[in-house]
Amino acid sequence: MKKLLLGALIVLAAGSCSKPLSPEFKELKNISLRKLPTGLDLMELSAELVLFNPNSFSVELQESNLDLFVGDQFLGKARQTQKIRVPAKQNFSLPVSLKVPTHTLLKSSLNLLSNQPVKVGAKGSVNVGKAGIFKKIDIDYKGLHTMPKLSLF
Repeated sequence: MKKLLLGALIVLAAGSCSKPLSPEFKELKNISLRKLPTGLDLMELSAELVLFNPNSFSVELQESNLDLFVGDQFLGKARQTQKIRVPAKQNFSLPVSLKVPTHTLLKSSLNLLSNQPVKVGAKGSVNVGKAGIFKKIDIDYKGLHTMPKLSLF
């Protein structure tokens, strides 16, 4: 009897959980230089990715690993390892840090400094979950955006 009850609960729980949809990229904002480079090879930037949760339920974002592109130029790897509670059907900010090769930042600086829309891309994955059960979701985004100004510290 206990096995039957446990089996029924598992089937009900599995049926009530819908697959979470990928967060939608909205904008990149608050780009700032976190550390001056000790050499000339890497600069560390911080930024906020504004995303939208298209799900009708709140989720937790556990980790994200994204490659960011400006134009067709690879900008850097954005990592986030904090657990973030994401409300249903709302925008949310994801603070990330990027280690960007200095030569890449210099090549992309015209795009970053202009007020013209540029192609922005994000490719990678995020771990999204609910009630302690997490699933890796792939992200592959490209869109036109006006870049925010880069601030120093």
